[in-house]
Amino acid sequence: MKILKKLKLLYPIGYIAIKESNLIKISIILLSIIIIPTIILSWIFAFKYYKKNNNKYLPNWNYSLIIELIIWIFPIIIILILSYLTFVNTKILDPRNINIKKKILKINTISLDWKWFFIICKYKIAIINEIVVPINKIINFNITSLNNMNSFNIPSLSGQIYSMPNMTTQLNSFINKTSFLNGFSSNYSGEGFSDMNFNFYSLKKNDYFIWIKSIYFMNKILNNKKYLLLLKKSFNNKINYFNKIYIK
Repeated sequence: MKILKKLKLLYPIGYIAIKESNLIKISIILLSIIIIPTIILSWIFAFKYYKKNNNKYLPNWNYSLIIELIIWIFPIIIILILSYLTFVNTKILDPRNINIKKKILKINTISLDWKWFFIICKYKIAIINEIVVPINKIINFNITSLNNMNSFNIPSLSGQIYSMPNMTTQLNSFINKTSFLNGFSSNYSGEGFSDMNFNFYSLKKNDYFIWIKSIYFMNKILNNKKYLLLLKKSFNNKINYFNKIYIK
Protein backbone atom coordinates (compact mmCIF):
# COMPACT_ATOMS: atom_id res chain seq x y z
CA MET A 1 0.00 0.00 0.00
CA LYS A 2 2.87 2.38 0.75
CA ILE A 3 4.22 1.86 -2.76
CA LEU A 4 0.78 2.49 -4.29
CA LYS A 5 0.39 5.72 -2.31
CA LYS A 6 3.49 7.04 -4.04
CA LEU A 7 1.59 6.76 -7.33
CA LYS A 8 -0.16 10.11 -6.99
CA LEU A 9 -2.52 9.55 -9.93
CA LEU A 10 -4.15 6.71 -7.98
CA TYR A 11 -5.05 9.20 -5.21
CA PRO A 12 -6.17 12.32 -7.12
CA ILE A 13 -7.62 15.42 -5.49
CA GLY A 14 -8.02 17.97 -8.28
CA TYR A 15 -10.76 17.86 -10.92
CA ILE A 16 -8.36 17.21 -13.83
CA ALA A 17 -6.33 14.58 -11.92
CA ILE A 18 -9.54 12.71 -11.00
CA LYS A 19 -10.58 12.58 -14.67
CA GLU A 20 -7.10 11.45 -15.71
CA SER A 21 -7.01 8.79 -12.99
CA ASN A 22 -10.42 7.42 -14.04
CA LEU A 23 -9.26 7.28 -17.67
CA ILE A 24 -6.11 5.36 -16.70
CA LYS A 25 -8.08 2.89 -14.56
CA ILE A 26 -10.64 2.26 -17.31
CA SER A 27 -7.82 1.73 -19.85
CA ILE A 28 -6.08 -0.75 -17.54
CA ILE A 29 -9.33 -2.70 -17.02
CA LEU A 30 -10.03 -2.84 -20.77
CA LEU A 31 -6.50 -3.92 -21.61
CA SER A 32 -6.66 -6.56 -18.87
CA ILE A 33 -9.57 -8.18 -20.74
CA ILE A 34 -7.01 -9.09 -23.42
CA ILE A 35 -3.82 -9.48 -21.40
CA ILE A 36 -5.06 -11.74 -18.56
CA PRO A 37 -6.78 -14.36 -20.81
CA THR A 38 -3.71 -14.35 -23.08
CA ILE A 39 -1.41 -15.16 -20.15
CA ILE A 40 -3.78 -17.86 -18.84
CA LEU A 41 -4.21 -19.45 -22.28
CA SER A 42 -0.46 -19.54 -22.85
CA TRP A 43 -0.13 -21.74 -19.77
CA ILE A 44 -3.11 -23.89 -20.77
CA PHE A 45 -1.71 -24.47 -24.27
CA ALA A 46 1.75 -25.20 -22.91
CA PHE A 47 0.31 -27.87 -20.58
CA LYS A 48 -2.17 -29.32 -23.06
CA TYR A 49 0.34 -29.72 -25.90
CA TYR A 50 3.30 -30.78 -23.81
CA LYS A 51 5.06 -33.56 -25.75
CA LYS A 52 4.79 -36.13 -22.96
CA ASN A 53 0.99 -35.98 -22.55
CA ASN A 54 -1.49 -38.21 -24.36
CA ASN A 55 -3.73 -35.60 -26.02
CA LYS A 56 -4.65 -36.06 -29.64
CA TYR A 57 -1.94 -34.95 -32.07
CA LEU A 58 -3.14 -33.16 -35.23
CA PRO A 59 -0.09 -32.26 -37.34
CA ASN A 60 -2.18 -31.05 -40.30
CA TRP A 61 -4.43 -28.73 -38.29
CA ASN A 62 -4.02 -25.10 -39.41
CA TYR A 63 -7.30 -23.22 -38.99
CA SER A 64 -10.13 -22.62 -36.50
CA LEU A 65 -12.89 -20.13 -37.20
CA ILE A 66 -13.73 -19.80 -33.49
CA ILE A 67 -10.15 -19.01 -32.50
CA GLU A 68 -9.80 -16.61 -35.42
CA LEU A 69 -12.92 -14.70 -34.37
CA ILE A 70 -11.86 -14.55 -30.72
CA ILE A 71 -8.33 -13.26 -31.37
CA TRP A 72 -9.58 -10.55 -33.74
CA ILE A 73 -13.03 -9.43 -32.59
CA PHE A 74 -12.25 -8.78 -28.90
CA PRO A 75 -9.07 -6.74 -29.52
CA ILE A 76 -10.84 -4.70 -32.21
CA ILE A 77 -13.71 -3.93 -29.82
CA ILE A 78 -11.23 -2.88 -27.09
CA ILE A 79 -9.32 -0.66 -29.55
CA LEU A 80 -12.55 1.02 -30.67
CA ILE A 81 -13.59 1.71 -27.07
CA LEU A 82 -10.14 3.09 -26.18
CA SER A 83 -10.17 5.23 -29.33
CA TYR A 84 -13.52 6.72 -28.35
CA LEU A 85 -12.36 7.41 -24.78
CA THR A 86 -9.17 9.03 -26.08
CA PHE A 87 -11.06 11.24 -28.53
CA VAL A 88 -13.66 12.40 -25.96
CA ASN A 89 -11.23 12.96 -23.09
CA THR A 90 -8.74 14.83 -25.28
CA LYS A 91 -11.36 17.58 -25.44
CA ILE A 92 -12.54 17.29 -21.83
CA LEU A 93 -9.00 17.37 -20.41
CA ASP A 94 -7.69 20.08 -22.74
CA PRO A 95 -5.29 22.18 -20.57
CA ARG A 96 -6.86 25.38 -21.90
CA ASN A 97 -10.42 24.41 -21.09
CA ILE A 98 -12.23 23.33 -17.94
CA ASN A 99 -16.00 23.03 -17.97
CA ILE A 100 -16.80 24.41 -14.52
CA LYS A 101 -18.58 27.71 -13.91
CA LYS A 102 -16.34 29.20 -11.22
CA LYS A 103 -14.26 32.33 -10.82
CA ILE A 104 -10.72 32.19 -12.17
CA LEU A 105 -7.51 32.95 -10.28
CA LYS A 106 -4.55 33.59 -12.61
CA ILE A 107 -1.06 32.61 -11.55
CA ASN A 108 1.95 33.40 -13.74
CA THR A 109 4.40 30.52 -13.42
CA ILE A 110 8.05 30.84 -14.47
CA SER A 111 10.66 28.11 -14.23
CA LEU A 112 14.06 29.57 -13.36
CA ASP A 113 17.41 27.86 -12.80
CA TRP A 114 16.61 25.98 -10.50
CA LYS A 115 13.45 27.20 -8.79
CA TRP A 116 9.82 28.05 -9.46
CA PHE A 117 8.69 31.67 -9.52
CA PHE A 118 4.95 32.32 -9.05
CA ILE A 119 3.05 35.60 -9.36
CA ILE A 120 -0.55 35.75 -8.13
CA CYS A 121 -1.74 38.46 -10.50
CA LYS A 122 -4.86 39.58 -8.62
CA TYR A 123 -3.00 40.32 -5.38
CA LYS A 124 0.38 41.25 -6.95
CA ILE A 125 2.22 38.75 -4.79
CA ALA A 126 5.35 36.89 -5.94
CA ILE A 127 6.51 33.66 -4.32
CA ILE A 128 9.45 31.32 -4.75
CA ASN A 129 8.66 27.59 -4.57
CA GLU A 130 5.17 27.81 -3.09
CA ILE A 131 1.59 28.15 -4.33
CA VAL A 132 -1.39 28.88 -2.10
CA VAL A 133 -4.87 28.96 -3.63
CA PRO A 134 -8.48 29.13 -2.39
CA ILE A 135 -10.74 26.12 -2.89
CA ASN A 136 -13.66 26.21 -5.33
CA LYS A 137 -11.87 28.43 -7.85
CA ILE A 138 -10.44 27.59 -11.25
CA ILE A 139 -6.69 28.09 -11.12
CA ASN A 140 -5.27 29.28 -14.43
CA PHE A 141 -1.50 28.76 -14.66
CA ASN A 142 0.28 30.78 -17.36
CA ILE A 143 3.51 28.83 -17.67
CA THR A 144 6.81 29.82 -19.25
CA SER A 145 10.53 29.36 -18.70
CA LEU A 146 13.51 31.68 -18.46
CA ASN A 147 16.14 29.46 -20.08
CA ASN A 148 15.66 25.70 -20.13
CA MET A 149 12.59 23.63 -20.89
CA ASN A 150 11.05 22.22 -17.71
CA SER A 151 7.90 20.34 -16.82
CA PHE A 152 5.44 21.79 -14.31
CA ASN A 153 3.97 18.80 -12.50
CA ILE A 154 1.45 18.40 -9.66
CA PRO A 155 0.30 14.78 -10.18
CA SER A 156 -2.58 14.80 -7.67
CA LEU A 157 -3.97 18.10 -8.96
CA SER A 158 -3.73 18.42 -12.72
CA GLY A 159 -0.85 16.41 -14.14
CA GLN A 160 2.03 18.03 -15.99
CA ILE A 161 2.69 20.46 -18.80
CA TYR A 162 5.94 21.77 -20.25
CA SER A 163 7.35 25.21 -19.58
CA MET A 164 9.42 26.55 -22.49
CA PRO A 165 11.37 29.74 -23.19
CA ASN A 166 9.77 32.43 -25.37
CA MET A 167 6.31 30.89 -25.22
CA THR A 168 3.44 30.45 -22.78
CA THR A 169 1.44 27.32 -22.09
CA GLN A 170 -1.83 27.12 -20.19
CA LEU A 171 -2.89 24.73 -17.46
CA ASN A 172 -6.23 24.93 -15.66
CA SER A 173 -7.06 23.12 -12.46
CA PHE A 174 -9.84 23.02 -9.90
CA ILE A 175 -9.88 21.76 -6.32
CA ASN A 176 -12.77 21.74 -3.85
CA LYS A 177 -11.06 20.57 -0.66
CA THR A 178 -8.23 21.78 1.53
CA SER A 179 -4.99 19.96 0.92
CA PHE A 180 -1.21 19.98 0.82
CA LEU A 181 0.45 18.65 -2.34
CA ASN A 182 3.97 18.39 -3.69
CA GLY A 183 4.91 19.83 -7.06
CA PHE A 184 8.13 19.40 -8.98
CA SER A 185 9.88 19.56 -12.32
CA SER A 186 9.71 16.25 -14.20
CA ASN A 187 12.00 17.26 -17.06
CA TYR A 188 15.79 17.30 -16.81
CA SER A 189 17.04 20.88 -17.14
CA GLY A 190 20.50 20.80 -15.62
CA GLU A 191 22.32 19.79 -12.46
CA GLY A 192 19.86 21.53 -10.11
CA PHE A 193 16.58 20.31 -11.60
CA SER A 194 16.06 17.68 -8.87
CA ASP A 195 15.81 20.55 -6.35
CA MET A 196 12.95 22.18 -8.27
CA ASN A 197 10.25 21.18 -5.80
CA PHE A 198 7.46 23.39 -4.53
CA ASN A 199 4.57 23.25 -2.09
CA PHE A 200 0.93 23.57 -3.11
CA TYR A 201 -1.71 24.48 -0.52
CA SER A 202 -5.45 24.86 -1.04
CA LEU A 203 -7.24 26.75 1.72
CA LYS A 204 -10.76 27.76 2.64
CA LYS A 205 -11.71 31.26 1.52
CA ASN A 206 -11.30 32.91 4.93
CA ASP A 207 -7.99 31.16 5.60
CA TYR A 208 -6.77 32.20 2.17
CA PHE A 209 -7.45 35.88 2.84
CA ILE A 210 -5.69 35.58 6.21
CA TRP A 211 -2.68 34.17 4.34
CA ILE A 212 -2.80 37.05 1.81
CA LYS A 213 -2.83 39.60 4.65
CA SER A 214 0.10 37.88 6.32
CA ILE A 215 2.12 38.32 3.11
CA TYR A 216 1.24 42.02 2.93
CA PHE A 217 2.48 42.51 6.49
CA MET A 218 5.93 41.22 5.50
CA ASN A 219 6.67 44.33 3.44
CA LYS A 220 9.15 42.56 1.16
CA ILE A 221 9.86 44.33 -2.12
CA LEU A 222 10.93 42.68 -5.37
CA ASN A 223 12.89 45.28 -7.31
CA ASN A 224 15.21 45.00 -10.33
CA LYS A 225 18.24 44.22 -8.18
CA LYS A 226 16.55 41.35 -6.32
CA TYR A 227 14.99 40.08 -9.51
CA LEU A 228 18.39 39.85 -11.22
CA LEU A 229 19.61 37.83 -8.23
CA LEU A 230 16.65 35.45 -8.69
CA LEU A 231 17.62 34.89 -12.31
CA LYS A 232 21.03 33.53 -11.34
CA LYS A 233 21.50 29.79 -11.13
CA SER A 234 21.05 28.51 -7.58
CA PHE A 235 20.41 25.28 -5.69
CA ASN A 236 18.08 24.23 -2.85
CA ASN A 237 16.16 27.48 -2.94
CA LYS A 238 14.06 28.31 0.09
CA ILE A 239 10.48 29.60 -0.02
CA ASN A 240 10.44 33.38 -0.30
CA TYR A 241 7.62 35.94 -0.50
CA PHE A 242 7.33 39.40 -2.08
CA ASN A 243 4.29 41.63 -1.64
CA LYS A 244 5.46 44.56 -3.73
CA ILE A 245 6.73 44.11 -7.27
CA TYR A 246 8.69 46.93 -8.92
CA ILE A 247 10.36 45.42 -11.98
CA LYS A 248 11.08 47.43 -15.13
